[in-house]
Amino acid sequence: MSNSGFLNQLACHVWDNYLTQNKEVVIVLPSKRAKVFLLKALQQRADNILFAPRILSIEQFMGDVSGIRLIDPAETLLQFYTSYFKITPKEKREDFDSFSKWANTLLADFNEIDRYLLEPNSVFQYLKEAEALKRWNLEPEHSTELIQKYLVFWNALPLYYQTFYQDLKDSQQGYQGLICREAVFNLQKYIDSKGNLNFVFAGFNALNKAEEHIFQWLLKEQKAEVFWDADVHFLEDPYHDAGWFLRKIKSEWAYYTSHPFEWISNNFSTDKEIHIIGTPKSVGQARVAGDVVKQLMHEHSNLERTALVLADEHLLIPVLHSLPQSISSLNVTMSYPAKSNPVQILLQLIFKMQLNAQKRNASQFQFYHKELIQVLNHPLLIGMMDSKPLIKVLKKNNISFLNFEKLSTLFDAKHEVFDWVFSPWQEPSNEIMNRILSLLVAIRNHLKSTPDQELSLVFVYALYQSLQKLQNHIAKHHDVLSLKAFYDLFKQSSQQASVSFEGEPLVGLQIMGILESRGLDFDNVIITSMNEGTLPAGKSAQSFIPYDIKKELGLPTYKEKDAVFAYHFYNLIKRAQKVYLIYNTETEGLEQGEKSRFITQLEVENLSNHQLVPSTFAAEVPGITATPKSIEKSPNLMKRLHGLAQSGFSPSSLASYIRNPLQFYYQKVLKIREEEEVEEEIAANTLGSVIHKTLEDLYTPYLKGVLTLAHLKKMAQSFEKPLQEAFKSIYKEGEVNRGKNLIAYEVTKKYIQRFLSQEEEMLQSQEIIVEGLEQKLAITIDHPELPFPVVLNGTIDRVDRFGGQLRIIDYKTGKVIKNQLKYNGFEELLSEVKKDKIFQLLCYAYMYHKQHGILPEQACIYSFKNAKEGIMALYDGKNALEITPTLLNDFEALLVCLIKEILDPTVPIVEKLPK
Repeated sequence: MSNSGFLNQLACHVWDNYLTQNKEVVIVLPSKRAKVFLLKALQQRADNILFAPRILSIEQFMGDVSGIRLIDPAETLLQFYTSYFKITPKEKREDFDSFSKWANTLLADFNEIDRYLLEPNSVFQYLKEAEALKRWNLEPEHSTELIQKYLVFWNALPLYYQTFYQDLKDSQQGYQGLICREAVFNLQKYIDSKGNLNFVFAGFNALNKAEEHIFQWLLKEQKAEVFWDADVHFLEDPYHDAGWFLRKIKSEWAYYTSHPFEWISNNFSTDKEIHIIGTPKSVGQARVAGDVVKQLMHEHSNLERTALVLADEHLLIPVLHSLPQSISSLNVTMSYPAKSNPVQILLQLIFKMQLNAQKRNASQFQFYHKELIQVLNHPLLIGMMDSKPLIKVLKKNNISFLNFEKLSTLFDAKHEVFDWVFSPWQEPSNEIMNRILSLLVAIRNHLKSTPDQELSLVFVYALYQSLQKLQNHIAKHHDVLSLKAFYDLFKQSSQQASVSFEGEPLVGLQIMGILESRGLDFDNVIITSMNEGTLPAGKSAQSFIPYDIKKELGLPTYKEKDAVFAYHFYNLIKRAQKVYLIYNTETEGLEQGEKSRFITQLEVENLSNHQLVPSTFAAEVPGITATPKSIEKSPNLMKRLHGLAQSGFSPSSLASYIRNPLQFYYQKVLKIREEEEVEEEIAANTLGSVIHKTLEDLYTPYLKGVLTLAHLKKMAQSFEKPLQEAFKSIYKEGEVNRGKNLIAYEVTKKYIQRFLSQEEEMLQSQEIIVEGLEQKLAITIDHPELPFPVVLNGTIDRVDRFGGQLRIIDYKTGKVIKNQLKYNGFEELLSEVKKDKIFQLLCYAYMYHKQHGILPEQACIYSFKNAKEGIMALYDGKNALEITPTLLNDFEALLVCLIKEILDPTVPIVEKLPK
């Protein structure tokens, strides 16, 4: 930190005018962080032991003056509900869920009204009249019950405020605005009790009306001094936001008509090297920040005068991982929100699962499989109980929804954690809180026995402390809190749970948030997330008070909030010699960002002593050449291939080798399968299996006999029962009576009806005899060119005689067009991927001929998605392709050549890239 910095100047003044004069003094600063650096500056001036002055943050000072304890938002909301409950007639009371939807917004407005010392009744009357004006032309008969309730709400605001304010005041606790208002009321009494105590206020910028009143009163009474960290560049520019508040104070406070405005410096216009670095996404910013720190380490002997400021606190962990390992010391003064840690994420998932189960059916409490599996698959839960068998059962049986009783029967071992998490959360909120706290203790015990979990343990402890406080708050309200309301309070409390990192506050690199930097000066400043919406923040503000009324009443709007951010930013860089501003260049997706207006402002101002160095950083992406993967056939791989050949190649596996040898290697040799999932929506392969099974059940009674119209009509009238049984057998416990699955079920019915109808039409012209259904085939090819006899096996969907001709038929639920069955010779079967269906049909014909000694005359496909074509046979361009012994002998040569290549140890498995 620069020796000529603001806190050093303040330390000199306090030393010379108070400590050496033995005057009692209290120093009030904007933040607790500045206290450490001020004490160091005072220590450097002391040549012997002395008592340090009392140094307070502004919040601590206001609490001292008011005598009121600050309470957190969750406790404030519950206290407000108590006051509301007390004054609202029973028949008009809202439950806590409905109340909390508007209460948080109203509390924010109460806070602003009190901080700016407005007369509450006047504000509420103003709002009431504004709302009445919106509806002034409504006749009584057009005034709905909802509108009447709305106007009653505005009429009740003064009573809500007065009762709530008095209840809090009686218990000597309150929100920030109440503390500010009471501090003003109690100021005279407080000062009288302090005797000759002096106050020094330093480093402030934006003040609310209560703070302004106290500062001005103490100045007038000569009880205080106020030192501003102002810069002439911002103060004299009437349009610069960084000087917005200080210009107002300088011109409007009566004190400054006869006293100097202290202190005004000229630091911003001095020599500065400002690097403006654009990089995509958060990870890129963390990487750039680490590189900048590494560069500064080479330039300076230490990093004590370097600050890394994170405008977005979520960047902390990525930044810590990106810092050079050679850093000897650093200090993280910002806290990290606990909401991003694994424990918090687990609890969020559990709440979501329980809430949605209650919404679906409060009596049955049905869990949705995706939410259930998310919880079961969480690493913390997997570590405490073996949930893999349960997940496997859910997926295997295709269970979409299930209640706790069924879940308990599927989970073999009874486990305490299982009951805490999955038994219905229907008890009062204090009992649910006991469950959560017990779960956190179990997680802590699990993490303590797991290596390298120190950070997670700290998060668990922070969350446990925060929830214990909430438990005390809800003790009086547990009977009125629904699970949803309890969850809202839980989120509010857990978001306040943060982890503070320990470190040496005065040594090494300083990592902090933008607010922690108030009053501090550094030679080198690195700021991340320099994007609109982060620095400065957006315009979002929940309030019942419209913008124009806020302007009229003197309440802060987004304009004032932007000016606060401007002051913090410019104050941070004004004494720095090197500044690095890192922003996200991504323009699409979740992490999109627009360059901060502060960067644009620096570029437009372009002061003569400022050297702006724009640059863009993007990770180098190596050029990737599409080269096919090649796998040499090792002895182990050859052993697997031999085993596969002896157990049996199928026509589909050989077709997959033709399409892409690498796919054959993964699926057939290594047995890699896609992870099994609960099939919430009926998949195409499931639909195909259901159709195959239904047709098999329908036609089986008529095998080997002549099919008649009576048979087909009977099938058409009775197919729904075997269809439902097929769904139950194959789709397990999946739901088919609603949503997309009901549509799929109806489509399947249409497929079967249309198939049977086409059979009737065919029967008009030719006799049909079904010879076989789902017929298993297995043959051995013993050929001199093969190293050993190889087995082929497969299943033909249907074998029939149509007009005396023997046909083999393969059902396809996908769309197959006739052109895909055009046979142009064997050469294309091993090179053209789209001819794989011809290869499979010829393979079935060859296997059938070998096994039964009977020559099929036609090989056909029936495509349910292209049913208008009916049963399509292989054809040569004009006519159906006749299956002859010569054709099958030639095909055998092709088959042997293909299998020989697969089993040849010198031929690698080479990926076939898409054309």
